[in-house]
Amino acid sequence: MTQEQLDYVTGEITRGVTLDQIRNNLTQAGYTQEQITELVHLATASTTPPRAVAVSGRSVWKIVAIVLSALLGLALVIGFVLFFTVASSLNTARDAALEASAKQQIINLRSAAEIHYSERMSYEAFCESSWVRNVPIDLDCVASTEAYRIYTEFESGEIYCIDSIGSAEVVLQKPTNSSCSVSEKSESVEQFTESSSISESVILRSKMQSNRVDAELFYNDNDFSYLNVCRYLAGDHGVPMETDCLDSSTEYRVSAFMTDRQAYWCIDSTGFSDSVVDDPVGYSCL
Repeated sequence: MTQEQLDYVTGEITRGVTLDQIRNNLTQAGYTQEQITELVHLATASTTPPRAVAVSGRSVWKIVAIVLSALLGLALVIGFVLFFTVASSLNTARDAALEASAKQQIINLRSAAEIHYSERMSYEAFCESSWVRNVPIDLDCVASTEAYRIYTEFESGEIYCIDSIGSAEVVLQKPTNSSCSVSEKSESVEQFTESSSISESVILRSKMQSNRVDAELFYNDNDFSYLNVCRYLAGDHGVPMETDCLDSSTEYRVSAFMTDRQAYWCIDSTGFSDSVVDDPVGYSCL
């Protein structure tokens, strides 16, 4: 028996020829019954389609239950992930809002400190004043005759600080003196302010600290404009005659040279109040 013979029988079966007709054709072609039986057996075995696997109704329901359980578990996992993500986002937003509110309350203390100074010509006892005590957050406050510093540490670890030289900023470490930052400039200011002698620069700074408060009062009463604040300060508000003053509707700067320190004391509308080496030329001290 050859492959060609087997292919012939297989082809006939595939075309739909009955087995009886195939046997008759093979008999007429001279094949023995034994050869015909073997060819038909082999051909039918190669062309018989696979039997379908019977699946019971109970098996179908088991499969459906497994699929539904997997989908339910996936839905629960996704739900938990979304819940914790949204909760975390809400907590972050709430903490950020609380920190922003606390920072604004601390910034408001800068004006209160200058009012306290203008009334007493000293920052002493400012930390014990109602302005500080009424702020509903924990504050670390120190104050002396010529300087003050206030900071708080938030739950996030961020430290926010204000001081008498105009700082209002986040600092990397807790301040330990009367300035928000420890630098050559702040150390020189402390040495200057802690001097027991009443020098020319001390008197000048005291007057200009009062001018900061007067300028803000003028701004509020002048439809929120600094325009002509220099004329206002030069009137009955004690601005030293040797000062250089510039103003516009949105900003101002006042500076004066201190001969005993060979530097300029400068205040401006950003809250800056400190000594600078170079003579300011614009609306900002720096």
